[in-house]
Amino acid sequence: MDTMETLRVLDLSGTALKDLPSSIDNLIGLEDLRLNNCQNFICLPDSFYKLKSLELFNLEGCSRLEIFPEIMDTMEKLYELDLSGTPLKELPSSIANLIGLKYLGLNNCENLVCLPDSFYKLKSLEIFNLKGHSNLVVKNLFTAVGGRPVNQKGLHGLSSL
Repeated sequence: MDTMETLRVLDLSGTALKDLPSSIDNLIGLEDLRLNNCQNFICLPDSFYKLKSLELFNLEGCSRLEIFPEIMDTMEKLYELDLSGTPLKELPSSIANLIGLKYLGLNNCENLVCLPDSFYKLKSLEIFNLKGHSNLVVKNLFTAVGGRPVNQKGLHGLSSL
């Protein structure tokens, strides 16, 4: 893929796509990447974090995506990440590099059993959806009274859980 500065939205939802080429990072103006319900999708390129303009990333329903790669540099603009319905076993320890993340969807990620300590460094996180988890252990996220989120090591903006 050559550099395509003007492409803002790439919607590949519901396709038979198995992966993305490493050259995806040439889409330097890409703001919205939708891969939801790509049943055969199994991996992201390690270089996806180079999509510095990316704001919305939807991987909901990618039922074969077991690994989310490390985020080797900060992604300031990404504010919405939906991984709902994926068989992820863990989130990368570098999740804190998503410094602008406001929404994280992990609904029905049944294989996810714990969150990395770095999760609590997501200072911009406002909405955290995790319906359908029976095995997930969330350490110290709730107060004992009322189940309200606490300002846990940086989750100051969390307004909805």
